[in-house]
Amino acid sequence: MTGLVAADRLGLEPFLANRVGHEPAWLVAIRREAAARFAERGLPDRHLEDWKYTSLTALGELPLSAPVPDLAGIVVTPARALQAAGLSDWDGPVAVFVSGRLIPDASRLGDLPAGIHVTGLSDRISAPAVADLLKRPLRSDDGLADLIRALAIDGAVVEVADRTVSERPLLLLFLSLPGAGPAAVHLRNLFLFGKQSQVQIAEVHAALTGLDASGEKDARAEGTRAAHLSHQISQFQIDAGAVVTHTVLQREDPGCVYVGRLEAEVGRDASWTSNALSVGAELARWDLHVNLADDGACTILNGLYLEADRQHVDFHTTIDHAHPHTTSRELYKGVLDGSATGVFNGKVLVREGAIKTVAQQTNRNLLLSDAAQINTKPQLEIFADDVKCSHGATIGQLDAAALFYLRSRGLSEDDARRLLLYAFASEVLAFVPEPMSRALSGILLKRLPAQGDFQEVSR
Repeated sequence: MTGLVAADRLGLEPFLANRVGHEPAWLVAIRREAAARFAERGLPDRHLEDWKYTSLTALGELPLSAPVPDLAGIVVTPARALQAAGLSDWDGPVAVFVSGRLIPDASRLGDLPAGIHVTGLSDRISAPAVADLLKRPLRSDDGLADLIRALAIDGAVVEVADRTVSERPLLLLFLSLPGAGPAAVHLRNLFLFGKQSQVQIAEVHAALTGLDASGEKDARAEGTRAAHLSHQISQFQIDAGAVVTHTVLQREDPGCVYVGRLEAEVGRDASWTSNALSVGAELARWDLHVNLADDGACTILNGLYLEADRQHVDFHTTIDHAHPHTTSRELYKGVLDGSATGVFNGKVLVREGAIKTVAQQTNRNLLLSDAAQINTKPQLEIFADDVKCSHGATIGQLDAAALFYLRSRGLSEDDARRLLLYAFASEVLAFVPEPMSRALSGILLKRLPAQGDFQEVSR
């Protein structure tokens, strides 16, 4: 696909003309510049090294532009939103976004600590800290990054004041509202964490299917899903001494193309933990860029992907150790069945002068069928002395001896397989804070690719 053909699918001129007068001039200028770059480059394809194993042909002729959603006739309750996300038992604070727009009536934000504020991006564009992030270049540099800079009009803004400590995680639900035809949603999410703050954030991306204007299920929508692009970039600004845990679950419907990008800048002695869980979309692409931007910065990246049938998942991670005494650890695990395909490309960069860096990277994969494939490429680029860095990747099948042992203790073959798969996955789930881990364990157990009844083991 050429850039000009792709640009024709955007309907950019009417969209940009509509933004004039509704947004600051500097933001419209950013949109126009990004649109011009996209017209030159188009969507990324396999000629780019970072997209060598992932094709976006699944987008087909999907319209890439995302008109401002009209939600006036949509009724969404907190219970319905949590049900769509598979988290009906969640009892903590919740912010619900439909097609990127915050829905206050479906959210529960009254018991948040005074230092945490959740708003929609369209309501905070002129705030200095928000505008500063929007003006910065994205670390992702391809046609998709141009696309979101040109088209994203809404998303979440989470601002945490200095020294704010929250014992309960905040849940953000991003729900798409599929219609009769193909659709696209482009979101910009901004997270700003003040000095010495301690916060846990959870995200779920899912489809609000089977919902009519009254909030009742529409039987005609059951089992149907139009082609859909769910596209978002989340930027994290983590100030000195902050400790942040971020967990995101992608459980979009089949037929969805999901592109999720996370860019974090971690300050002095601050920590950012990311737990990325991917189970739903037909094609899922994840890009994580972490800049350890000052001495003592730390990041922990965990990932789990469960793919079956003809699903495809691609994780690309980059960790930039730009300063001395920084630490990173990565653990990504995948289970692939049927004709599923996966990609893991993890890059760790240790810059000149970044002494005393400690970096560990691990990717482990289970292939449950002869047709399943994984392409894994751990990378270390080290330009400093006095560092401790390691990386490794494994590809295998279920342990036959362990399977035989469990069957000898009375478990059926299906139950034994599910128990071993759950044990494999639980190494990542162990890093997910409560109560998220309980809810996510139930969701993921249902996705484990084996047959037969299975009772969840206690953790």
